[in-house]
Amino acid sequence: MKLRLVSAIALSLLVAGSLLQAQEKKEQKPAVPATPKPEAPVLKPATPAIKPESRRALRVEATLNGLTQSLNLTDEQKIKIKPILEEEVIKFEELQQDKTVPPAERSKKFKEVREARQAKIKPLLTAEQQEKLDAFRGGSPRRVAPPAATPAAK
Repeated sequence: MKLRLVSAIALSLLVAGSLLQAQEKKEQKPAVPATPKPEAPVLKPATPAIKPESRRALRVEATLNGLTQSLNLTDEQKIKIKPILEEEVIKFEELQQDKTVPPAERSKKFKEVREARQAKIKPLLTAEQQEKLDAFRGGSPRRVAPPAATPAAK
């Protein structure tokens, strides 16, 4: 009986001691200084406005990079093609801003601008590059030889 009593007292002292140590550690931690809560954050636009000139330059560079990768343009060709692309982008912007033109007509004019660009770029390309461009744009590839003569109908 005495053994149980001594064991219970020893166990309770161990538990009480560990609780006291935990309490002391908690009290020893320095108090976190109270920081004032920040006021409501000032909202900024999600994306800053891009200047038209920057947007234009990005479009030209993206198109030039695409042509360079697909056609393996030389540095000389890039220099000659870049002003053509810049002109096209400016014309596209003008067409987009002109709200007096009906959508069907605007679409037709966009197509005309693209075709004019193609006509200006093609002479700057090699025959192989022209064929790749035609295939890429969905045009018909250039014929190397005239079609074979068909037999005359009887």
